Amino acid sequence: MRLSDDALAAAVAEVAAQHSGIIMANHGPIVSADTVESCVYGMEELEESCKLAILLKDLEANKLNKAQIELLTSRFKK
Repeated sequence: MRLSDDALAAAVAEVAAQHSGIIMANHGPIVSADTVESCVYGMEELEESCKLAILLKDLEANKLNKAQIELLTSRFKK
């Protein structure tokens, strides 16, 4: 799936239907719950879990390359 592809929304909806929190590469977290307070707690738990996974696995940030940046810039210019 290409960055900024409209099919991304459908893929996110499919995964989000089965999980209360997801992380999108090069985008960030999406959390849902019945209340705003529950979303805040879910976000905190998701962020801490990701932090632990990155630290324990000694991972590096997933950075966009020049072509990906240009694609996003051209797609979302005002």
